[in-house]
Amino acid sequence: MEVGAKTKEERMREAILEAATEVFQRYGVRKTTVDDIAMAMGKRRSFFYYYFESKEALLRSAAEREIAANVASIHAEVEKQATVEAKMRSFFVGPLRQAMDRMKLFTKISEDLRSGDGQLLMMIRSLRASFDLRERALLAKILREGIAKGVFRPMKESAIESFVVFTLSAQRGIEMDLVMHDGVLDPLDSLDDIVDVFLRGLRV
Repeated sequence: MEVGAKTKEERMREAILEAATEVFQRYGVRKTTVDDIAMAMGKRRSFFYYYFESKEALLRSAAEREIAANVASIHAEVEKQATVEAKMRSFFVGPLRQAMDRMKLFTKISEDLRSGDGQLLMMIRSLRASFDLRERALLAKILREGIAKGVFRPMKESAIESFVVFTLSAQRGIEMDLVMHDGVLDPLDSLDDIVDVFLRGLRV
């Protein structure tokens, strides 16, 4: 087997996750059954349980897979930018654009969240928080690079850490508002202006 190549079992788990994501979107998380997912793959119920112990375990894996892909996409987009200001702008805009796109793509899942599915909401928040260290590190890296290049004003290390925590908390709150209020809040129209104000506060 080639280095990095997926095993047959890993490929099958991926196929189940993809099928489940489509079924969750079609019926919503609460209404989807294990039989629905198995049927979508032309398989029996016992096939599903060979790979996942429950619908909840599958849902968690599917959500984690989606979040991991989104985080990786943001990192890749940030690293492509030529200047620290462009990197900072990409860091802020990327997650909000993804939140808006997810609302359009996963409308049934968003409806489950807005209907008060506390268990689903807590799971997503828990999974999202598990990626915080990666995003904190990325934001801190951008900030330190800007300071080192004389683009951003000097800050103590403790201030950098506080800035990173506060900024991510604010960003998470906006993302959740986008999902929970079904587009009532649309920050993308004026986001560039908001980021400009933010960057002016960081510049030397």
